[in-house]
Amino acid sequence: MSDPSTIITMTQDVTTTVAVLVGGGWAYLKYVKGRVYADRAELTVTADLYGASGELMAVAVVTLANKGLTRLRFQPGAKVMYLYAARRMPASEVVVPAEDKIVVDEILTGHDWLEAQESVTEQVVFVLPKDDWLTLRFEAQVWAARRRWRRRGIRWIASSAIPGPDWQRGGERSDHAR
Repeated sequence: MSDPSTIITMTQDVTTTVAVLVGGGWAYLKYVKGRVYADRAELTVTADLYGASGELMAVAVVTLANKGLTRLRFQPGAKVMYLYAARRMPASEVVVPAEDKIVVDEILTGHDWLEAQESVTEQVVFVLPKDDWLTLRFEAQVWAARRRWRRRGIRWIASSAIPGPDWQRGGERSDHAR
């Protein structure tokens, strides 16, 4: 036991074993736990415009699907839908119209989390003003709850834009909404 070559060989074997165990643990935490069990979700928004008797209504459909393998927890009050309207601009040049935020509404209020592979869909109805607006844009934002090792939470954003009531595909104008 007091032979220096035996002590060096034993120390090398112990060091190699510890290094393999530490490296394997790190690889598990980094790749398996960090990637397989990561928060993954898919957020989609679709919207449509309806009109009758001079009134306009927009219906947005928000779908959130948990694509990961673990429960997805949300930050309280951090599931919102923004409605933006772009005002009509002079047609003398090509411009991106400036958008005004019209309203903010909380979405998915009955859901504090989603189980793995679960999805939820909700419809949001907006009664629209009769202002002279060109397009509407619906933007949904959902924030995952913060984890201890993250400084910021994960945020999913989806948006959908629809033209005003007197526009149709192909540049033709109509005199009424659907």
